Order: sequence, then C-alpha cells, then structure tokens
Amino acid sequence: QKKVIELLEKNYRIHCSVHSKIVPTDFNIKVKIEQILSANQFADKRARHMDLDDFLG
Repeated sequence: QKKVIELLEKNYRIHCSVHSKIVPTDFNIKVKIEQILSANQFADKRARHMDLDDFLG
C-alpha cells in the first residue's frame, strides 16, 4: 500500500508539473485520495467488489 501511495504522489506531482500547477508545500496525497473517493461515492466500496462500469461510469 505504501508503494502505491508513493507512486500516486509521484505521478500527481509530475502531472502538476506538466500542466504548470503548483503543488502546495503541505500537500497530502492521502487526503487527496479520500477527497476523490468521497466525491465519486467510492469511499465505502472495495475495489474487489467493483467492476469496470463503476470506475468508468
């Protein structure tokens, strides 16, 4: 899990760099992940119980 979070943060920072966006110094990828999951109503779901339509819908 730690490696996945590290990879997500690295990719997010690269994405921001490519799009000329500033990453705040107090940025926390775990908080960002929770925000995204909550906004898409995935916070209470487990990936193993979801299918492709859940992710792309």
